[in-house]
Amino acid sequence: MSGYGTSAVGAKTEHSSEHKPAKLQPQPKLKPRAGIFSPAHALTQEELVAKLEAAGYSQVRDIKSTPEGIAAKAKKDGKDVSLVVDSSGQVKERK
Repeated sequence: MSGYGTSAVGAKTEHSSEHKPAKLQPQPKLKPRAGIFSPAHALTQEELVAKLEAAGYSQVRDIKSTPEGIAAKAKKDGKDVSLVVDSSGQVKERK
């Protein structure tokens, strides 16, 4: 192949044979932690429980990863609550 082709109007055009690979963005490494997959910079399960306990929650349980973040169940002021900790570390109670 000569590296030349014909355009729609019949003029010769040169085709570049250089291939530039797409730049890949670094992805966060995932590591398993007690059945939860989370980015390497995320809280460990123990740190998550400590954070929730410091925020006034007790009996933290049923911790699992969801599209919203890390979900858990706990008690606060004697009531059962469902929680989500998002990727920025914010704790939100589910309704």
